[in-house]
Amino acid sequence: MSNLRSSNENLSRNDAQQRSRTVQAHTYQLHLDFMSAVSENPTHFELTTTLQFTAVAGSETFLDYVDGIVEQITLNGREVPVNDAVDGARIYLRGLEAENTVTIRSKSAYSRSGEGVHYFKDPTDGQVY
Repeated sequence: MSNLRSSNENLSRNDAQQRSRTVQAHTYQLHLDFMSAVSENPTHFELTTTLQFTAVAGSETFLDYVDGIVEQITLNGREVPVNDAVDGARIYLRGLEAENTVTIRSKSAYSRSGEGVHYFKDPTDGQVY
């Protein structure tokens, strides 16, 4: 994974307005797996995200996903090819139904910037925090 920032990482006002006209989120479920934290200097943790939302049938939208590696996308029970859906910091969802469930399996980067999930191994006691 590159440290270069994606050109579509920031959400424009127009993008936000269009998305708010197209979709309405109902639930978010996150499963974070930190078992890799026991290894030496891990860079990522496993994340499974499930979103349920309504949309204008036949429309499309995108999800923002910064500094991660998308491994699998399932939309309404159908697998979506990752290479077709992921572009930079966005995951595009096309052919939406009125009621939608999307599940994304990914690896998210540990952060040291003050946002997100941090990894720290204490040099004194050797414990991971």
